[in-house]
Amino acid sequence: PPPPHRAPPPGVQVRLLGIFSVIMFRRVTVEDAAQLDARLEAWRELLATFGLQRPRLCCLLDGRAKAALLYADVVAEGDGQCRLNVSRRRALWDALPQWEDAAARLAGARSAKVFPRFHSPAQGGWEQGEGHGPRKDFFALVGRQMLHGSQGSQGQTAELPALFPYAAEPRHHWFGQSLPEPPDKRQLLRFGGWLMAQAVCNCATLQVQLPLLLFRKLLAGDDFTPTAALLAEFDPAAARSVAAVGKMSEGEFASLLELDDSPGLSRAQYCALAARRVLVDSVEEQFDAFRAGFDSVLSPARLRAAMLTPHQLAIAVCGDGADGDRADFSIREVFRVVMEEELQRCAPLRDALWDVLEAWKPELKRKFIKFVTGSSRIPAAGSEVCQH
Repeated sequence: PPPPHRAPPPGVQVRLLGIFSVIMFRRVTVEDAAQLDARLEAWRELLATFGLQRPRLCCLLDGRAKAALLYADVVAEGDGQCRLNVSRRRALWDALPQWEDAAARLAGARSAKVFPRFHSPAQGGWEQGEGHGPRKDFFALVGRQMLHGSQGSQGQTAELPALFPYAAEPRHHWFGQSLPEPPDKRQLLRFGGWLMAQAVCNCATLQVQLPLLLFRKLLAGDDFTPTAALLAEFDPAAARSVAAVGKMSEGEFASLLELDDSPGLSRAQYCALAARRVLVDSVEEQFDAFRAGFDSVLSPARLRAAMLTPHQLAIAVCGDGADGDRADFSIREVFRVVMEEELQRCAPLRDALWDVLEAWKPELKRKFIKFVTGSSRIPAAGSEVCQH
């Protein structure tokens, strides 16, 4: 009989996912179903050897590692491509009609590799960059434009409105009280949801921060239930106002119900209604349009099968907010390093090179990360190759 499986030591599962990411992500291009399945078969055998089949595997992984599993699951069902010619200043809006035109070609393929080309008069019409860097740039651009509008940054007047304008009361970006203006209002939100989910299929992130409530609702789907606890997490000021109902006299509460045209409700019912108004009813039309685009790629059932938490889903599609701080990290641990034979044979030069790289300040290391990968955000450990 085969030997019993032993639990791997801490960190092994993450390193395994790093190996998997190198296999899957070294070239981000349209996947051939047969070739993909052959690569996945070797991956399945590796997991079986370590006793890490699902759901046990999912219990061990973080958000970025689970993004790799989602990638494999979705592209295995069919992978298409979407070529987009856009300007950097209004990439989201330039891409929308091209996405609509490509809908027929993408039919049946949940995953779609994005191949962006950026218009640049200064460079003779079009930027000359190619590969995975422009793709990461595109997703980062549309992420900022979803939050800030066509200018892509705070403090400037946007020519085109944001999908998630800044809300002063809860102090984060959230759906506006009305759908954004032209182009097609619902279609723009649907496209935004589709792009957010496609970030996983393109090994990129939107590199923005959105309320955890959005990811709770995407995970729950039709089963989402607004509660006082969720209201407190999303909008503490609104939660305090609702909680004040419990301290009202009977006369004050009756007057409130009359003013709110909600006669006959108990205090508990009124509080539940208030939470629903803020978390669901006030943005129902906008969220439903956004969710339709997201679900067309990553359904709630698929997300739950990967045992994603709301926080992990946020990391998978938007990136880890901690990457924006000044914390130090090891370049050697971030990359899967492949050294030239001459460098391997020359220990003094090899050691000196790593001494210099690891002694850099975090800001300089991030510039190196951006030079190698096209993004200053730290990739999942071992998921990208660095060749010396």
